[in-house]
Amino acid sequence: SDVDAVNRAINAVAMSNVSNAMYGAKGKPWMRRTTLSFQFQEGWKPLYSVETIQPLGHYDEKSRDVWFTQQRISRASDIGTTLNVGVGYRRISKDDRRLYGAHLFYDHRFLRHHDRLSGGLEYMSGESEFRFNWYDSTSDERVLDANLHTLERVANGYTLEYGKTFKNARWVRVYVE
Repeated sequence: SDVDAVNRAINAVAMSNVSNAMYGAKGKPWMRRTTLSFQFQEGWKPLYSVETIQPLGHYDEKSRDVWFTQQRISRASDIGTTLNVGVGYRRISKDDRRLYGAHLFYDHRFLRHHDRLSGGLEYMSGESEFRFNWYDSTSDERVLDANLHTLERVANGYTLEYGKTFKNARWVRVYVE
């Protein structure tokens, strides 16, 4: 289709040039911690995402811990534009074998103006990863269709995740949530 051809052209030319500018030899350090994605869906509606993770304060190869910010804005076909803004902390153990982390996020979905707060903890050691996240809606229910009594609300809750990489097959990663 025409949309597929345009998407291929965007990826081949425009995104390639953007990648070279951001990640090439002249790219700034903050650019290397930023990812971009852009394409069209049927009806020429754009889909995009921009995500950046930036350290707060000095951070280099010798640093054992880092405070950071993470921001993302994206547009998906079914949910519209979403903004995620967060702050986090990660620490690597002295023996370089374990990573500990925590984060807090605010999410806003522009379509119907839903808001959510979330927080989480993470622990990684060897081939294993553990993550715990909780979610708390800060917006009220929204009426989608008054005649059908259809409502929409942001779900509260939590997730617990375990991930495993295999020593002899590092390309295989399994997650259980």
